[in-house]
Amino acid sequence: MVDHGANAGSPTRVLVVGASGRMAASMLARLGLEPSVADLYGDADTQMICNGRVTRLQRLSDLKECGRLVRAHEFVLFTGGLEGSASLAKLLVQWSRPLFATAVSVERLLDVELLNAALARSGIHRFHFQTSVEKVSWPAVLKDPAHSATARLIAGPELLTEVDLTGQVLQQHIPGESVSLIFVADRGVVSCLGGTLQLTESMKWVGSISGLRLEKANAETAQRFASELVERTGLKGVFGIDFIRNAEGIWPVDINPRIPASAEVVGDHVMVRHLKAFGIECAFERQPTELTRGKMVVFNRSNRPLEFRLGCLGEFRMGALSFEKALGQVWIADVPSVNELIPPDAPVCTVLATGSDVNDLKSKLSRLEGEVLRSLGVENR
Repeated sequence: MVDHGANAGSPTRVLVVGASGRMAASMLARLGLEPSVADLYGDADTQMICNGRVTRLQRLSDLKECGRLVRAHEFVLFTGGLEGSASLAKLLVQWSRPLFATAVSVERLLDVELLNAALARSGIHRFHFQTSVEKVSWPAVLKDPAHSATARLIAGPELLTEVDLTGQVLQQHIPGESVSLIFVADRGVVSCLGGTLQLTESMKWVGSISGLRLEKANAETAQRFASELVERTGLKGVFGIDFIRNAEGIWPVDINPRIPASAEVVGDHVMVRHLKAFGIECAFERQPTELTRGKMVVFNRSNRPLEFRLGCLGEFRMGALSFEKALGQVWIADVPSVNELIPPDAPVCTVLATGSDVNDLKSKLSRLEGEVLRSLGVENR
């Protein structure tokens, strides 16, 4: 086991690769490692956290031209979703020691028959991933497993007559509350590290709030499903599963073979456990808090591009803050570079805060979203 704690000599260099590397980079920095980032945004606070060691990519496939960048780091952490994961995983492992799921594991997560077998062995019945219109119950959710952000609710089969279903998956639409659980697979043992309530808007994830409490039966079902996935795919390290929870039970709808976006709400111990699964020990003392923690992505809710200007966010703080060290405060993350043009419906930044309970925090995050948009001259619609 390699000890790379904050006091173990020169910091371990980790390259974070993904659509956005800010969250993982900030968690690594707080643990005493030295992160660099190659992502699609090159945000201002990512630059701050990494002391300028940030490469902005036009697309993730640009990494094919970035072998030198990857080889300059001891480890590489891929934070992207299923989209392109398998091909990138095969590429990245040629140049550096990987801290992410293998290409084989990711490819298996796209196998509908494997997923349905895992559901059945977990005791989850009446709900399946389908590729056939004839077998699904309506209404249904249509999505490409490798592009889960494109999910659409379809009322009936007559609305699919002109849709190419190649590579698409249909799921029975389950009404209920969106929740997410974070697991870690380490030497064959699967443990749940925590969970969040998911904030969604038109079937799109927009944020996470800590404080999830699962009934014993639902927690056991989720644990069985996670263990089945690891056994069948060989997943290693931290991964997330999104569920719908209702009065009848808990239903898995998305699997993220990576450290999910809700990880910083759950706590830095998520990154500690992920690194440990890959042989890196970090000195870390967990600091429990009774306060509810949350984050929300602020989107450009206008019909025009917004220019991000210096100072427009006023007194908001930014940086590699943690919820443990910023209790009672609010701050922002994923902050664009100055003069960045933000298209309509694109993310502007992320607001983070703590609150006394879930309802208090939902209200606070909504208010902060409005403040950010007004600072940019947009009235929250």
